[in-house]
Amino acid sequence: MAGILKKRDDFSVFIGWSGMSLYQIRQVKKAGKTTILERGSAHILCQNDILQEEYKKFGINYSLDSRLIEKRCRNTRKRIIFRYPPRL
Repeated sequence: MAGILKKRDDFSVFIGWSGMSLYQIRQVKKAGKTTILERGSAHILCQNDILQEEYKKFGINYSLDSRLIEKRCRNTRKRIIFRYPPRL
């Protein structure tokens, strides 16, 4: 996919999956285009909060791996548009 992006410029928006599109994001950014990332779940920090609350109910101390959180937050700092599913 990223190779195709290098060769084409007839698009204005790239839509990819969060956590799966870092290389493509770089290519799209170089081309000055907009990136929209789809997420199949809530933001990683929201997920971590929810999971911590639920595990706490059972007396278990829980937190996602900080490396995973950092990787997911890296895209957010790149000023990318995210689409999240609605919270039920």
